Amino acid sequence: MNMKLAMVCSAGGGSVLQAFDLAATAGLVTPADILVIVDRPCGAESGAAARLMTTRRIEEPNRVAFSARAAVEMKRFGADAALLSFSRLVSEELYGVLPTLNIHPSLLPSFPGIGAVAAARTASARILGASLHRVDAGTDTGPLLGQAWSPACPQATAEVWNRQSFIHKTYLAALVIEEASRGRDLLQIGHQRERRTPNACPALEDNGLIGGFQALLAERKMEHFVP
Repeated sequence: MNMKLAMVCSAGGGSVLQAFDLAATAGLVTPADILVIVDRPCGAESGAAARLMTTRRIEEPNRVAFSARAAVEMKRFGADAALLSFSRLVSEELYGVLPTLNIHPSLLPSFPGIGAVAAARTASARILGASLHRVDAGTDTGPLLGQAWSPACPQATAEVWNRQSFIHKTYLAALVIEEASRGRDLLQIGHQRERRTPNACPALEDNGLIGGFQALLAERKMEHFVP
């Protein structure tokens, strides 16, 4: 892998860990390439440790202090960029130091902030998606780099909506890992990759990663995913 990547995770971190598994199976990444930072004991921490990734726990409630400490850990690790799958805002002490991307579980600009999937379901949205964007001072306001989506059924259970969201987030995380494995500028993803449709995410390139993701779609019975 040409770049090292820091992942800042909340709770289970399942989508980014799943993306790592797909990329590792495809030979694009190893545990030595990834640093996982959490702010509490959680599944993301234990999952990363089980995969032999370097982990750091920063139990700091203050946003600025957390961001500054995270940036120090990332620099010490040698990370080239940061990917957030995180339920808290970070400050310029992080995104001003390293290229920082966020995966948000909605088709921005709709439903920014916490609880996006539940908000979309409450609004009876017909499409559910996720957005990859650059982090800035706002709440999910940074420039979009890619999106992935699928049709949504307003009558489906919250569990179904969350399963779909997991797939969207996994795809975007896999895209970032693949870009990092090639040493590309992560802040230019939307400009340097083929797009399948004008509003959808750039396409994956590696055949092994594509095959792994297609197998995941089949396993999760996602028939209408739009990459």
